[in-house]
Amino acid sequence: MRSLLALAILGSLAGDAALADSTLVDMKPVNAMAFMKALEQQAPTLKYDCRTYEEKNLERLKRPLIEAAAVFLRAFVETHGSVTITSAHRTRQEQSCVCAGEKGPCSRSKPSRHSLGLAIDVRAGAGTKAEYECMQDFAKKNPHLGIHFPFGMKDRPHMEWNGRTTAFKGPRLPAVPCAGPVTTMIDPNKFPD
Repeated sequence: MRSLLALAILGSLAGDAALADSTLVDMKPVNAMAFMKALEQQAPTLKYDCRTYEEKNLERLKRPLIEAAAVFLRAFVETHGSVTITSAHRTRQEQSCVCAGEKGPCSRSKPSRHSLGLAIDVRAGAGTKAEYECMQDFAKKNPHLGIHFPFGMKDRPHMEWNGRTTAFKGPRLPAVPCAGPVTTMIDPNKFPD
C-alpha cells in the first residue's frame, strides 16, 4: 500500500514538472527569441555563476542560431521534456570566468564560438549522461531542425547551428525521438515546493 501511495505522489510531482514544460510549448511565444527567453535559465554550477545564460546573452547570439535553437528546443521539449539554458554569448571577461570554473574543454587562448555568438549550452533534463546522449541523438536524427553538437560527449551541452535554414514561425517539422532508455526528461529542480 505504501509503495502505491509513493508511486502516486511521484507521478503527481512528475506530472506537475512536465506540465511546466508543456505550458511553455502551449504559450505559443510570438518569435524564436521569446521562446528562448521563456526557457529555464540557470548556471551549470553554483561555484562559478558567470551569468552567461541571461537574456542579454541570448540577445547577442546570431539570428540563425536563435532560430535553429528555438525550433530544435521546441521540438525536443514537446518530444522529451525539460531543457535549461546554461550559457549563451560570452564576452572575454565572461569567457575567462567560465574557463576558471570549467572541468571540461574551454577555449582559453582563442575566441570561443560563444564569444562569436555561434554557440549555446543547454542542459537536458537533470543533466545525466543518458539525457545528454538522448539530446545529441535527437539532433543527429533531426538535422532538419538546424542544430548539431560538434564536440559530442566531450562538451555535452555545447550546441551550434548546423547551417540549415529554419524558421520558428514556419510550419512545425516532424521530429524523430531519440533512441534508448530515456524518453521523458524531468528536471528535479522544477518540482513544486
